[in-house]
Amino acid sequence: MTTKQTPSFEPVFDLSQYDCTPQLSQSERIALSQLVETFNAKRFHWPEGTERVMERLLRPLSDVLAKTDMRHKSCVSIMRLMIRWMNDTQQTYWTWSPEVWYRYMTDDLPSESVRTDFARPAVLTFAYCLGGLRQIPPHYRINRYHFASLIFGHEPVREAVALVVNTLVNWGYGGQHTREYIRRILSVIFLQNGSASLASIPENILDHIDPHGQPIHLYKTAHNISRVLVSLGILTQPIRIPPVETRVTVQTVASRDISDTWLAWCQRWKQTSTLAPRTVQGSYYNLLKVGRWLQACHPTIASPEQWDRDLAIGFVAAIHNMKVGECVSQACFHREIGKPLASRTQMRILWTMVRFIRDLQEWGWIPRRFNPERCFRAPRSVIADLVPRPRILDEALWAKLIWAGLNLQPEDLQSRAISMYPFDMVRAIAVVWLFSGLRNDEICRLRVGCIRLHPVLDADHQEGELATCLLDVPAHKTGGPFTKPVARLLGNAVRTWETKRPQQPSMIDRRTREKVDFLFLYRGKPLGDDYINHALIPILCEKAGIPEEDNLGRITSHRARATIATQLGNAREPMSLLELQEWLGHRTPLSTQHYVKVLPQRLTRAYSDAGYLDRNIRAIQVLVDQEAIRNGAASSGEPWKYYDLGHGHCTYDFFDQCPHRMACARCDFYIPKDSAKAQLLQAKSNLLRMKQEIPLLDDELAALEEDVAAIERLCDKLADVATPSGPTPRQISTTGLIQISDIT
Repeated sequence: MTTKQTPSFEPVFDLSQYDCTPQLSQSERIALSQLVETFNAKRFHWPEGTERVMERLLRPLSDVLAKTDMRHKSCVSIMRLMIRWMNDTQQTYWTWSPEVWYRYMTDDLPSESVRTDFARPAVLTFAYCLGGLRQIPPHYRINRYHFASLIFGHEPVREAVALVVNTLVNWGYGGQHTREYIRRILSVIFLQNGSASLASIPENILDHIDPHGQPIHLYKTAHNISRVLVSLGILTQPIRIPPVETRVTVQTVASRDISDTWLAWCQRWKQTSTLAPRTVQGSYYNLLKVGRWLQACHPTIASPEQWDRDLAIGFVAAIHNMKVGECVSQACFHREIGKPLASRTQMRILWTMVRFIRDLQEWGWIPRRFNPERCFRAPRSVIADLVPRPRILDEALWAKLIWAGLNLQPEDLQSRAISMYPFDMVRAIAVVWLFSGLRNDEICRLRVGCIRLHPVLDADHQEGELATCLLDVPAHKTGGPFTKPVARLLGNAVRTWETKRPQQPSMIDRRTREKVDFLFLYRGKPLGDDYINHALIPILCEKAGIPEEDNLGRITSHRARATIATQLGNAREPMSLLELQEWLGHRTPLSTQHYVKVLPQRLTRAYSDAGYLDRNIRAIQVLVDQEAIRNGAASSGEPWKYYDLGHGHCTYDFFDQCPHRMACARCDFYIPKDSAKAQLLQAKSNLLRMKQEIPLLDDELAALEEDVAAIERLCDKLADVATPSGPTPRQISTTGLIQISDIT
């Protein structure tokens, strides 16, 4: 842990040339007494010899007045005040404490003194230059900017303030109040540091400024000043705004009802873990939830060293049966209160314990007593429930959001009092969110120049909004940087913002640790992580006239990623799974499956195109002899139904059950088309033509698709199967009625 270092202030006044002996000599005491008597008697001439005796005390005062250009007809009266106060305290001003100086600066001055508006600044100047006073009380009424200019010179103070103000104005700040706040805070810093040079400001200068009585906006201004100093290379990191003392922080509330020992272990792991900051923060609060469960159910267990296999198994069962709102730090009013924990929530808590115990074991902080991967394994029902469920938006809602983003107007930003960002920046963010399919973190970390024109693919897309361009995506949580094609209108919106983007300082990418120029950077601050979810999406929903929630929950930035991926995967000419994996920047196709959902419309179209029904059920033409039915010949056994086989007709009534239907053996029920009977049948006028659907087996399907080899295999398979008339095809062949080769 680093310790704070007290800044070493350079003296404003060179005191080495003076006799700074703190004690008064006997002759000085006598001279002070004589001078006070002279002042009380209102005599104008000092006693003889007193000016020579007081020379070591009066010369520094005179030099300060001369250096700070405070020569005035009342300077003699100021000297009289200092002499009176030294006589009262019987001490030199070298030994006066800050409290003594404060009293002389704020108490009523003697009646014979000069004007207060001159005396008080003069006394403050003496205190600052000779008494080592650095902190001016906040309630002390004085223009600190003018006082700093008086001490250090008007030109150095003006140049330093102008440099900071101009930098912040170029970043996007403005307004008279902002300039006044900067002048005030910089003056306080200069006076505290003892120099008007920005380069001499130490890292912890604000640690020595009195925080009491200062409004919060001044701390915010100091934070902005520190960011300017960071951009100039003077400071290494900006200062933090001190928290409000009366506010109860989230960490304080979250640590209630938890053993101090368990809390200490959790904080130690949090400070040591090398996971992503947001992952560490989420895991930390899950560990606090575990600590509240231990305090309620196992109060004797306070350290990870005490965990064993039995406790781990009981913890898994407790999490599986836990309800929403249990083991929380404060009252919960969530709409799901009282319902069982979701499977994903259970998995997050269990994996947090796996990671926590495993890290402590591998780091050698606790002994290995059990295997956390096996003992904290989630129940099978929980694992089975973790199937991909892309939270896509309805196509109608998504179309309205796209319309709202493309038709965004400056007045739309005023509806929610969000006007800090320029309109072109907000519109570029909206278009990137609607068309890029990027994660929220990737949008916030896009760099200047991320758009590159794509070579013309065809003559139809040379110009216009339908053309494509390339978007360079920075390194993300699952891989390195990559490039993806996006719509040209996205590139146009980004290019428009780049042309109007104010000059901003380069900043460190929190993931790659390199200094880059962020695209969405304004006032020296990158785009907030919550801006899209809590500002942009509500604006678009309000303009589109749609609610901010649907049946799957709130509309968030990540749901756009799933919606875009699903639409690309369900297009008329869809992208393949591997192409979507590359476009989304996933490491494996398994991750892509959590974003792509096959829509019912596409599934229906694919099912119809597959021809499953046509493949397994064939419609065969049937000829029905109505005359044979009317005259009763059908009832006496005469054929009345004829199945058209193409090369002939089959008169078997149960043709759909005949094993030789697709490889006719030409038994007694078979009538060749070139026979006289078939020709007579075709000539009948009362013949009814209809179609009958027949289910097909796999072998019959192959034969139907005119596969000669499949027909031969089917014939060989049916060679010893009896025909409806009795004999098998082999027997028919041996009797010379038909040859097997004739079947094919």
